[in-house]
Amino acid sequence: MNTTDLYIITNLTNLHVGSGDANFGTIDNLVQRDPVTDFPLIHSSSLKGAFREYFMKDTQDNETPLTRFIFGSHHKSNEKQQGAYNFFEAELIVFPVRSNAKPFFRATCPAAIKSLLSKLDLFCPKSSDSKNYKALDALSKLTFKEDKPLIFVDLQKVILEKYDAVSKTDFAEKKTCTNILGENLALFPDKLFKSLVGVNALPVIARNQLENGESKNLWYEEVVPRESKFFTFIARPETNTEFDNNVNGKVVQIGANATIGYGFCEIQKIDLGKEVDNSNV
Repeated sequence: MNTTDLYIITNLTNLHVGSGDANFGTIDNLVQRDPVTDFPLIHSSSLKGAFREYFMKDTQDNETPLTRFIFGSHHKSNEKQQGAYNFFEAELIVFPVRSNAKPFFRATCPAAIKSLLSKLDLFCPKSSDSKNYKALDALSKLTFKEDKPLIFVDLQKVILEKYDAVSKTDFAEKKTCTNILGENLALFPDKLFKSLVGVNALPVIARNQLENGESKNLWYEEVVPRESKFFTFIARPETNTEFDNNVNGKVVQIGANATIGYGFCEIQKIDLGKEVDNSNV
């Protein structure tokens, strides 16, 4: 029997997981995006490949029985074995936004939270009784005043990027939400959040190839900035914990440009089912 677990991926450095699509605009290398929301994401194949490489980093690129068990045989291998683990795509749940009051806040939106909750209902139905699930559900249902983002600290005249924020200090589930999404949380209306992370909204970094000090090739690349967070689900045999033993709490490099420090991410397993809300029992 299989079980499915929730993981949060936190960017410690800028991340570029390329879409691979042909692009004739100003930006040469685009990131992967959700075809429905246009939010950045990490395709399951890219995520699985990053984890496979992480597991093989100390084996001189040679497969081990554990690697084959988790991921399946490499396509170049003579042995054909299907992986016992299933990897799902990673969706954006938190995006850092600059502020006049703090270095940055961690922005999220109801649509992103509801996507997480809907997948929890599908993959981890027992989690709906947990404090974490109920807190996130309450966060997703908050209403906005004049479509302004909400912050959960007692600060006035706060600006997040170009948007005036409204302080909401009476949100009782704040602490539980920040355990998953991080401190200095800000809830944006869906439309405003999309203006932060949608097409042509992400930071763009110029890259240059030099030969003898002379520029030979200048190109532009989208990145998902550090302190962003993604959520993903991984299904595994119920009694097998080898993946968690090797990855949980560790740093895994995801995407391109590792040699210039891109894509270093912390992986955290979230045990939603362990904190059951018994207040109504």
